[in-house]
Amino acid sequence: MTFFVRLSIQSLSPEVALSKLKREGISLYHVEKSEKNRLYFSIKRKDERKAFAILGNSCYNMKKERSEGWSLFFEHAKKRTGFALGAALLFLAMALLQPMVFAIDLKGEERYRDYAETILAENGVRLFQPYRGDNAYLSARLLQLPAVSFASVKKEGFRLVVEIRSRSQEEIVKKEPLCAAYDGTVETLVVLAGTASVKVGDEVAKGDVLILPTGADGREVVPCAKVSLLCRAVGSREELLLLTEGDYLTMREIDGGYEATFRRIHTITF
Repeated sequence: MTFFVRLSIQSLSPEVALSKLKREGISLYHVEKSEKNRLYFSIKRKDERKAFAILGNSCYNMKKERSEGWSLFFEHAKKRTGFALGAALLFLAMALLQPMVFAIDLKGEERYRDYAETILAENGVRLFQPYRGDNAYLSARLLQLPAVSFASVKKEGFRLVVEIRSRSQEEIVKKEPLCAAYDGTVETLVVLAGTASVKVGDEVAKGDVLILPTGADGREVVPCAKVSLLCRAVGSREELLLLTEGDYLTMREIDGGYEATFRRIHTITF
């Protein structure tokens, strides 16, 4: 962490003074001449005393204008100790309270509220206590409720949002396999309902089936899964920007074009 101060020097030849400072090993930054006989420049704060000692007994009129960077920050902090302390305590309180659950919101099927609250309580999720639940596991438990086709648990701020949909709403989800939209390598795989036809580390091609719409007992189910693919593509820069929608991890130039690495998340009712 480097601290800086902004100085000014006035004389008939202020440039000579700067040359003298440089000869004494003082680094100069952001030199600016806004007046005929005055120069403004920045130096490291640790060199401030040395600079005044070098030019103190000469005909140069040098003065400190202000602190810069971290120096300025800490000077303001000293003047606002009470504010800084209050802000620090506020941030600390927010950090300590962040895991807390102050409300549980149920979206979708209200008739499942009692079941959902029981499942949450059995897994240690309660109001006014820190949240240590596993979203994927709790979603899977809720999916086991009668006639439930979709369940989701996620924490948003101080609220735990639970969404449950029954099979009467199945028009928005279909019993179809989840297929890869790109060539890639399976990075992560989470399956709440359905059967995975790939595993982490597998290479897949566009159109390959990732999740089958069947349960462990072979019966047809509505898939509920999330698969992350690490993908690579070759082409012109413009083609790759369109393909990745500008959201790429790396893009490097190769013979005849470019190679892009990007990540795509495939989900069904997750």
